[in-house]
Amino acid sequence: MIVALFWAVILPPFFTHGACSAEFDRVSRQIQDDKAALASPLSAQRYWDSRHVPVQVISADQCRVSRPRFIDQCAPGDIVYAAVPVKSRVCRYYRDSAVRVQFLYDERGELRQLEADMDPYTVLSIPWLGIKWYWGG
Repeated sequence: MIVALFWAVILPPFFTHGACSAEFDRVSRQIQDDKAALASPLSAQRYWDSRHVPVQVISADQCRVSRPRFIDQCAPGDIVYAAVPVKSRVCRYYRDSAVRVQFLYDERGELRQLEADMDPYTVLSIPWLGIKWYWGG
């Protein structure tokens, strides 16, 4: 019984047939294809609002005073942060619940850098408890 339960917990990611990576690739490709629509912080905010994706705009001053933990480095201008929800339930629990996208702008409001990130596979993630067991130990 314990062996069956163990296999039931760790096997679901093997049956996604690359769905989790496909979701990440889709978002990455989308932001590359729509780069012109993301040229300024205001246009990026409108872009994500039109897709019903939660977005945060962090000014350079806000970042310097209190850098949010999801931001690696402050930019000279605004930072637009969006978390695109992952649709696959298996991917949400065994990998990540969202593809995190950051757009860093310079002091003139021009796009300087964009990043997309998603957590690696975990054995199990229980978001409401903040627990993640990783494959690699």
